[in-house]
Amino acid sequence: MKEEILDYIGLHLDDFPKQLIYKKPDLKAEKTYDNLIQYKVYKKVKISDIVILLGNTDRTMSIKERYELSMPVSDFIKENRDKFDEMLEKTSVDRIKELEKLQDDFEKDIPYFIKYEKNYIWQIYYSEKVKKYIMLFPGKEGETETIFYLIKEQLTNPNKEIFVPICKMDYSDEILNSKKINDIENYIWVFTKKWCNVFEVYENKKPVIYIVGETALKQRIETKFRIVLKDAKEAEDEYALLKALFVLTTETNYKYSFEPAINEQGTLIFKYNNKEVNKENLQDFLAIEANKNKELKNEIKKIIDVNKQKLAEINKVIDEQTEVYQKQEHQILMFTSCRKNFFRKIRFFLRKDTKLKATSLSLIKKIEKEEKPQIEDAQQIESKLNKALDSGEKKTVGSYTIADLVRAYFEAKVTLDEEKNVEADIKAAMLKKENLIIKIKNAGDYLDEIESHKKSIFEFWKYANKDKIQELGEGKKESSDVKIETEFKLDEDLPDLAVQTDRIQRNKLTSEEFDAIYASRYLLNTINNIILDKKEIVDKDELKAIKKIYSNRNTNEEIFGSMSSDYTNIKILNNKKHREANREIASILHLKKNFTEDEFIKTVKEIAKILDKAYDKIKCSFKVPVYYTSKNEGFIMGEINPYKLLKDSKNDIVYKFKTNRKTNMLFMTNMVFYNNINKTLPLGMDESTQVLFKEGEVGKGKTEEFFILIEDNLFKAHTKKIKMIEY
Repeated sequence: MKEEILDYIGLHLDDFPKQLIYKKPDLKAEKTYDNLIQYKVYKKVKISDIVILLGNTDRTMSIKERYELSMPVSDFIKENRDKFDEMLEKTSVDRIKELEKLQDDFEKDIPYFIKYEKNYIWQIYYSEKVKKYIMLFPGKEGETETIFYLIKEQLTNPNKEIFVPICKMDYSDEILNSKKINDIENYIWVFTKKWCNVFEVYENKKPVIYIVGETALKQRIETKFRIVLKDAKEAEDEYALLKALFVLTTETNYKYSFEPAINEQGTLIFKYNNKEVNKENLQDFLAIEANKNKELKNEIKKIIDVNKQKLAEINKVIDEQTEVYQKQEHQILMFTSCRKNFFRKIRFFLRKDTKLKATSLSLIKKIEKEEKPQIEDAQQIESKLNKALDSGEKKTVGSYTIADLVRAYFEAKVTLDEEKNVEADIKAAMLKKENLIIKIKNAGDYLDEIESHKKSIFEFWKYANKDKIQELGEGKKESSDVKIETEFKLDEDLPDLAVQTDRIQRNKLTSEEFDAIYASRYLLNTINNIILDKKEIVDKDELKAIKKIYSNRNTNEEIFGSMSSDYTNIKILNNKKHREANREIASILHLKKNFTEDEFIKTVKEIAKILDKAYDKIKCSFKVPVYYTSKNEGFIMGEINPYKLLKDSKNDIVYKFKTNRKTNMLFMTNMVFYNNINKTLPLGMDESTQVLFKEGEVGKGKTEEFFILIEDNLFKAHTKKIKMIEY
């Protein structure tokens, strides 16, 4: 193996090549050097400009320590031949060839998202002092092919350029300085809630800024994005736009919250009210919104004046009610106090002014005839006014800045807050008025009850001496209970959903029902044809695929089925070990190798019955959106993770269905894919995030169109326009 590698790279240790004999160059390793992001600068570097230093170190050591313990290739081999042999043992010619092919591909193009798999194996630093790139390779690493690839190229093709990350190298500041790049990372995080990567890439010796990352769209679908800034002007324009949107968002406490989206080029853009805000229309946007806030303030002031008048009218009625109720209270107080004294009872009995019901009834009738003022929620008022202002002709009057818009917004907000206070006062006054009506009615009934016992002194005497007399009824209190429904978030809620549903299905479903769910992945169309009683029962493609599976089974699989592999083998699911065998479709169907179509139909009919029973047992434990690309009256295979569905589907129309806790649904949990005989299977949905459900009756869907960016391979990506219909 060692000789094969040495022959392939052309290195003969007994006749050491002069190209690999050089002095150790200086590499200044400052303390701050270790704190920089590992790989943010990528370059095409000429092989002859790279000096190889080897050391018996690893990447966890500081750069200073690694440099001090390293030496040129020729010296390292002389002094540490056994260590060099160990490095040879860790690689192979095939792995060197893979690296060779990858770098050949990089000559034609660079990775679409810049970073590539195993970029960490390049431990190349730049020495400003000697103007050289230094491969500071830690010999204890497990992957050593880079060293032997570099040796081969230095001996055979020193003028070749390779595309590599330069460790710990800071941005050049030619396009944007480091502070602004750091600001951009923060600005983008505010909108996407995910950290992006900013790379400075040297193509044709000139730097280009690439900003790559992920974002969740308004439709709750996650997608990647890429922004390319080729020159300083383009970069400054992008920076100015991001800063403007960031300032506007944060200074208005997210009133102006811009939604991230992807355009047809796969670039991250920002929308407000479904319209893109960019550097070309930013000035118009500021002018329109500033004027809209001014108009909003004026309109709300008019509403405040009207509502203050309403409040004054309600308070006038309350004053009348209060006067009546106070008189009633006085009479009731006299009665309660007379019960304690013989002479007071006689005096109260002889009084003729105790009846106030006629007065109170006339007041109540008058109040009930009055129209109740229609009080809209302040947010509803703002929404209506905004819609009215948006529907009108937008006139861009003058030039406005971010500061102008923020000031206009806060002036409108102060007015809106005043309206909220007036609205709250009206609601409180209306509640007080309603409570006074109830209290007046109750007090009137109470006085009537007293009056009804004044037919004779003896009856009144008996009534007044009762231990317990009916109590006055209370008014009602304003309810403050507000139910808040949280929206399902894929990243945060999927693990809990997966564990809960797997646990529920394990408790409620039988092994045969899990088999049926697994079989539906192969037989869904045929199952639906059976359920819907179609003439053509068998889906020919499904039948053909099952026959192929049976024809490819070996003797071991035919005899042992799902136990054909060693059940003691350790498998990993989401970093958790288990010893369970996979479910196998041929074992579930129990068909002979040369089965007939009638036998196939009979078996699938039985599976369809079992699947229906399982479906009735399980309900969705979360309010979760489900995505799917084909509609039918039977079972539908949907996806909880929409990006998986859209990435693999050729269909550009996707349906979104929001479930509730009454929705029947079967989940493709871990138990669907494995026979849990040894009881070692972890809970979750690690093999699939698909679900099986029936759509049922749905209303008219809301349609939206948007782009997502899909990675084809290391070098290419394409945007896909999606039409989403949400029910």
